[in-house]
Amino acid sequence: DKEGFHYQFKNLAYKPGHIVRKFFAVPEGATFAHIQLKTSGNENAMRFMVAALWLSPQEGYRNHEINRFVAQHEGIPTHFNMEVRPNTSLELVVAQYWSSLGVCTADVSVSFYGLSLSPTQVFLNPGLDNPAPTRVDIECGAARYTVEPSASLTHSEAHYRPDSAKIMPLPDGYRDLLPDQRYTTQIVLTYTLNITTKTSKAKVKFPALNGMLYDSPYGSQLYMIFNENKQHIFTGDAWPDAVTLDKGKYTVRVHVRHFKLSFLESLKQMILVLETPLAKDITVGVYSSYTAAVRKKSKLSKSKLESKQRVCAYLLASGSMPSSVSPGNLLTGTLTLGKSKDGAEDKIKYKLLTVVPPKANAASAPSNSSSSNSNDAKGSSGSKDLSKASPGKAEESKDAKGDAKQTADEEKTKQEDDFNAEIEKAVRAAQIAFVGKLKGEKLRKALDSSVISDMNAKEDLAIAEKITLFSMQVKAYGSLKEYEKVVEAADRLIGCIDLTKVAAFFGVKRPANENKSIAKEMEKDKKTLLKAYVRKANAIMEILSLKENKSPEVAHKGGEASTGDNDSASGAAGGEGDGGTKDDNGITEEDKKRFENAFNEVMMWANEKKDKQMIAPLKWFLMLLNKEYGKALKFVLGGLKSNPRDKDCMQKRNKVLSLLGWKDWVSEQELLMRIQCPYSFRCF
Repeated sequence: DKEGFHYQFKNLAYKPGHIVRKFFAVPEGATFAHIQLKTSGNENAMRFMVAALWLSPQEGYRNHEINRFVAQHEGIPTHFNMEVRPNTSLELVVAQYWSSLGVCTADVSVSFYGLSLSPTQVFLNPGLDNPAPTRVDIECGAARYTVEPSASLTHSEAHYRPDSAKIMPLPDGYRDLLPDQRYTTQIVLTYTLNITTKTSKAKVKFPALNGMLYDSPYGSQLYMIFNENKQHIFTGDAWPDAVTLDKGKYTVRVHVRHFKLSFLESLKQMILVLETPLAKDITVGVYSSYTAAVRKKSKLSKSKLESKQRVCAYLLASGSMPSSVSPGNLLTGTLTLGKSKDGAEDKIKYKLLTVVPPKANAASAPSNSSSSNSNDAKGSSGSKDLSKASPGKAEESKDAKGDAKQTADEEKTKQEDDFNAEIEKAVRAAQIAFVGKLKGEKLRKALDSSVISDMNAKEDLAIAEKITLFSMQVKAYGSLKEYEKVVEAADRLIGCIDLTKVAAFFGVKRPANENKSIAKEMEKDKKTLLKAYVRKANAIMEILSLKENKSPEVAHKGGEASTGDNDSASGAAGGEGDGGTKDDNGITEEDKKRFENAFNEVMMWANEKKDKQMIAPLKWFLMLLNKEYGKALKFVLGGLKSNPRDKDCMQKRNKVLSLLGWKDWVSEQELLMRIQCPYSFRCF
């Protein structure tokens, strides 16, 4: 046409291997091209190749090309869309494949359209409950086009700094020595990712490195992903690919080479971006005006735009914030300005960004201080007037003043007592924190000192302080392998709670209108009891393991793991110990009965579904004590089915197989564990 927006080539003759190449000057205002191919005279489907390309300075050609093979049927058109840039040259190649026999004629058409957005990258106001919409302007720069905008947020981006950055020469100095006697040096960056939910199509990106390979200023780049067992999961380079990551911890190691140390020094704090898809897309409404966006009415529908015509739109995200994102993360998505033409892939898309804001604070209750102050003022003024009106009551006024003075003195005394109690509490917290940092013989002396003994003997000690003291003692005694003292500390904490009261509260169904503060307090006491009973059972389990094995090294990677603040970690730690029940190894029936009683106490307060991870190692150990090896093996294999990467379960499985006498299976599983749980990370 006259404007240079539409081109048609009719009755192009084709035969096997025939190539037709056309060049176009992309008109001003065009942002994408629509290509259509239709054949005639072919009875059977013929295979065609359609390739289009335009170049941009300092960008890879692959970012601006299409290269497709299509099976072309007679009379059925095939459509393609591709992004273009004004004032560039577009090359189009349409060829019949050499092995596609027969001749035909083809009609090829190319149309240029233009829809531009201002700004080109849209930053939405933070938050999904933010009533402030974001304005964008849409302009038609080329041929007439129907605008039908839609937007959504589809991915989240979390940003990480490296845990470590090591710069070192390559191991083979002679091989990596350049002809001009320059050594090639490498930097290895290590990142730790914590994935809370199973994620498919996650991408690990490095904005400082991605998109350039041979033109990159660095010598080479490579990254590897490992799971918590140091098993290699994935390898990537300058163009990150999607990878499926299960729930758990991962380590990402990045390797970059260069002969200049200054180049590598600048990468020591390089940002890693983890892009993961949202479980459910967040809808972003597109409205015709600011008022319509605030009211969430009158969305922008289809709108036909002539060349150089402009329309404004307002974007407002709505919905609930996904639980998988944290404040400071980015939510990303796309804004689509028009629907695909004739089923071709849509290229009229722009990027949306928004920041996850801090979590909303709970709404505070309205203050009644002003009304109470006004009532007090009224009361005081009334009493003043009364004293003036009734001089005969002066004696009563004196008594009232005396009472007020006594009340003020009592209030002052109470404030002093509260202040002294706060000081005493702060001193205790400082003492506990100081003792918790000690190790070895110093820790033993501190735990046996009068300071800790006095704290344990205090009956008026707050339950929160008792829990803190208990956690510190469990951690300390566990590190010293003095598990009997852990049992004593657990018994002390249990003795501070009214078991009958808590059991009576949870023993019956509670009314819906019951005081929530009482329920909250009872729930807290129940959690404290369960924590103490689990610590006690784990300590007894460690004691029996030490008795049987006669070596603290076999018991577990330690008392430290079994005495941490995380109950589930504690349970998993205890389960790794050797739980064989051989009487000649020092475990008596009384010892077994002691552990069974501790286990039964745990089960009285535990929920088998919610606290499954916490009580699983205790169940496994009890099966070994009772020599129920087949049952123990089935139990461990069930854990491996739910989490195949659980190293603790693998070791438990090997232990049970050894107790069963299945040596060949043990050898095979140990060899397999060398692959699943290597000693070190794979080399680059």
